[in-house]
Amino acid sequence: MAQFFEGREHIGSAFFLETGSKNERVKCAAFNRWIDTKQGVTLRCGRDANIEISKTVGLGETKSETSEDSIESTLGVTGLAKLKSQMKEILGYEISWNRATSTKVSLNRKAPPCGRYELAVQQLVREYDFTFYRRGSWPFRHDTWDLKGQRPGVPEYTETYDLIEDDFEFDERCKNRACEAPATAPDYEGRISLGFPNVTFNAPYKISGGGLIIIRLGREEVPVQGPSAKFGESGSQLQFPLDLVPEIVRFLCGVSTETVRVTTSFAPRFKPAEAVIVQH
Repeated sequence: MAQFFEGREHIGSAFFLETGSKNERVKCAAFNRWIDTKQGVTLRCGRDANIEISKTVGLGETKSETSEDSIESTLGVTGLAKLKSQMKEILGYEISWNRATSTKVSLNRKAPPCGRYELAVQQLVREYDFTFYRRGSWPFRHDTWDLKGQRPGVPEYTETYDLIEDDFEFDERCKNRACEAPATAPDYEGRISLGFPNVTFNAPYKISGGGLIIIRLGREEVPVQGPSAKFGESGSQLQFPLDLVPEIVRFLCGVSTETVRVTTSFAPRFKPAEAVIVQH
């Protein structure tokens, strides 16, 4: 499953590609980066709102046109094809040079009367840096390369998302007289990352007695039991009925089968003490 991280992560190594002319070449580098999709929302104290969730895949229309046209004008048609082929060989995947396409869904969300609803959606973006060079000509030495232009951070939006959706009954900011803190707090121990197809959903969890783990999905507490494994061990498998899969997750990953196999790990945002995780 994809793990959220801060900053840019280098993919492979930068490489040079010769163009149709022996006097021109381009340096290529690729990176992964998580971006905030700006679709997040926080609602408190019974407030409701209509929210729109969209998923976008490919290069943005302007970027797609300007970057590919710019690269093709430098490398030529043959050079551009060679660039795509070489990048696929080095990076292990083919760049989606198509214009980005978006699909949307509208949802209504309401916070509990004395609580809060929070949503945060991150998307994995591949960024490509292109640096163009020309072999030195007068007045430069012939064995030097003169920087002619750069196209940093050309983004390709992937289908991979990292999602947090919390829905809790109590929030201390709700000042209504009826909004008193429950006598017993849920005492969640951290977040467990549930790896759905293309989407990682980070849900609160707690360890209960008898080898049981309680996972909070929206306002539902889902108990899961099975053979125990060491806490923090990645790759444990759970089988989720579709009706327990959060609606936004179903939209973003397009899952529609009756049950969904989920890979579990523990979110790196939290580093709790050793405990027990169960798998089913």
